[in-house]
Amino acid sequence: EGRRPVIGALPVHLRLGDWTEQGFPCYSGTITYVADVEMTPAKGERVFLEVPGWQGVLSKVRVNGKHAGCVAWPPWEVEVTGCLVPGKNKVEIEIVGSRRNLLGPLHLTELYPPWTGPGQFETSGDKWTDEYVKVPYGLMKSPVLSVRKAR
Repeated sequence: EGRRPVIGALPVHLRLGDWTEQGFPCYSGTITYVADVEMTPAKGERVFLEVPGWQGVLSKVRVNGKHAGCVAWPPWEVEVTGCLVPGKNKVEIEIVGSRRNLLGPLHLTELYPPWTGPGQFETSGDKWTDEYVKVPYGLMKSPVLSVRKAR
């Protein structure tokens, strides 16, 4: 409610986009996005899961409960071939947040300062705002499965 913090009901589902705008403004944990996909790769094919748009400190990928890998830098993908079974597969992408939106600095106008120290918590000056400045987190774009011929 503007500048007055209010604890509300948790959302049941999240859509693509910033989870701080979907009921988790100060959340500092992880959120897992889950989807079932039909996938039966042919012999000699490799399957990759691309996570092209996400905000967080790390993305963990699991397929059918098996850890497939982590996505933290380009090319923003992980091979999932060894985790797949013929037919229906459960894909999970866990986005790991940070403590930034919980512990601050919440009123610093600079979204990504090069470092955080006592000076970023001063309540006056040109880098201070009365508004909450939140770092976005979440799955921002749909993941993509791609099939490639084995080399």
